[in-house]
Amino acid sequence: MFGKYNFPRTVFLIMPVFQLMLLGLWRWFMLNWERKNTIPKQIIIIAPYEEAVGLVKKAENGRDIILGLIVQDKIQANIQKFNILGTYESLNEILQNTNFNTIILSGNVPEKYKREVLQKCLKYNWEVLLVPGLYEILLSQNQIDQVDDTLVFKVGPTANLGREQIKRIVDFMIASIGILVSLPIMGLVALAIWLDSGRPILFCQERVSKRGKRFMLYKFRTMVNDAEKKTGPILAAKKDPRITRVGGFLRATRLDELPQLFNILKGEMSVVGPRPERPFFVEQFEKEIPEYSYRHLVNPGLTGLAQVAGKYSTTVEDKIKYDLLYLKGSSLLFDLQIMLQTVKVLFMKDKAS
Repeated sequence: MFGKYNFPRTVFLIMPVFQLMLLGLWRWFMLNWERKNTIPKQIIIIAPYEEAVGLVKKAENGRDIILGLIVQDKIQANIQKFNILGTYESLNEILQNTNFNTIILSGNVPEKYKREVLQKCLKYNWEVLLVPGLYEILLSQNQIDQVDDTLVFKVGPTANLGREQIKRIVDFMIASIGILVSLPIMGLVALAIWLDSGRPILFCQERVSKRGKRFMLYKFRTMVNDAEKKTGPILAAKKDPRITRVGGFLRATRLDELPQLFNILKGEMSVVGPRPERPFFVEQFEKEIPEYSYRHLVNPGLTGLAQVAGKYSTTVEDKIKYDLLYLKGSSLLFDLQIMLQTVKVLFMKDKAS
């Protein structure tokens, strides 16, 4: 009764492109609508001076207005070019006499001033954006308990309940499927590296894993041979002259990371976790940032919260905050969200490498 109709194959090729275009137009429309219908923020930044200057650069977006800074030092306040409203000591007077609606508050501000700001935000309905320190991160997402009739937070690692075993099974499955699917791509990448700059194809480097264990991390080589022969260990930078022509493309597309699927298969890494670092830099960072060692409570990952939420230029201190936040909220659902976000950031040049 019903005739058969065969769709042309071109329909299946055109439809995804058409859907992406519609999605792009919809996002453009919603962003513009939000900008036109959102009241610009009138911002005051409360932070130690150096941190406040960095926050000014990050908060400037062409729409919101930075009214000024409240810093800790009167001498600095008098000699610097930024609009200094005053110091912590005059905090109450400044907040009462300034017309604003948003405060960016550093976790490094002394406790009594933070408490004063947060009390006033509840009273006057101000928006406060708190830049967390380690203390605030440790308090986030904690379970509530009681000691008799006293409310307490449980601070520390959450109960495992087999989560690590399930995570390991998921990692093994993803790595196995990933290797099978990407083998042809790996072959092409290996050929491109060999034609561009010869051997070796793979770059193997010692990294630090869970509980301080060390392992050899595999990557496709993206730099010239003996890149650190004259300089010693240094972190890669944007537009690094040591990166080869093919290496630049591999880094931009993250294809250089594909061999780490074998690290995941071996159990040395997970799909999601803090990125593994070299022992030389781990020792350096642990001296400068005591909280750095906390990131070694779990297996390192191929991707992580710091990679999808941060940028290439994100500081080590800020990446550690993301790593600690991941440790606090680690779950299979959270891992899945990070994996999906990783697909998105592959197309964003300013994201973390």
